[in-house]
Amino acid sequence: MCAAVKSGCPPPLPDPETEKTMAFNKNSNGYTFLFAILMVVLVGAILAFTSLSLKPMQKANAAEKKMMNILGAIGVPSERGAVEAKFVDFVKERVSIDSEGRKVGSRSGTVEAGDAEDPFNINVQKDFRSKADASTLNFPLFACNKEGQDLYVVPVVGKGL
Repeated sequence: MCAAVKSGCPPPLPDPETEKTMAFNKNSNGYTFLFAILMVVLVGAILAFTSLSLKPMQKANAAEKKMMNILGAIGVPSERGAVEAKFVDFVKERVSIDSEGRKVGSRSGTVEAGDAEDPFNINVQKDFRSKADASTLNFPLFACNKEGQDLYVVPVVGKGL
């Protein structure tokens, strides 16, 4: 093997293994953009999967919070996990009324999350924002009984102060 390049020795041949691993120039703009695009796609896919996986738990959490708010309106303290049993005990009837105040539908007992006819599942805030004609909408009314006293809870939405 030659000790010096000046002596006329040919330069050493490149190592094929080194050539394969050095194929990408990690300092180039193309590599940076490719890496960024791959990371965005990967992280986006993971976040989308996580969001879809947690959707049922989010809906159950929202339903529990709504039950807690209704019970809080009649002065009944409640905790997560035990709120559904208290809700059934205190809320005797869930009524759906039209814009004229006529009873359209009614449910009692446990809340069924997928039941579109259940007055509990009426989204007052969504209906308020839709600006639909009030005659086409139904409104929820919760008939409660606390210590022998009949109480009514009417969910309302507004624009704030």
